[in-house]
Amino acid sequence: MFGDAMINMTAGMILGMAVCPIMMKAIRNVRQNMRVNRILREISDTQKTS
Repeated sequence: MFGDAMINMTAGMILGMAVCPIMMKAIRNVRQNMRVNRILREISDTQKTS
């Protein structure tokens, strides 16, 4: 029983370490995309008012 728990914990750690960089990259891309969209929207609004 203890051996199964150790195997599961080890597998979870390995899976987490493998997925974490991919997840962080995806989050960074989403944040950057939101930031660029906000800037472009502000530029569009200022051009409409001008």
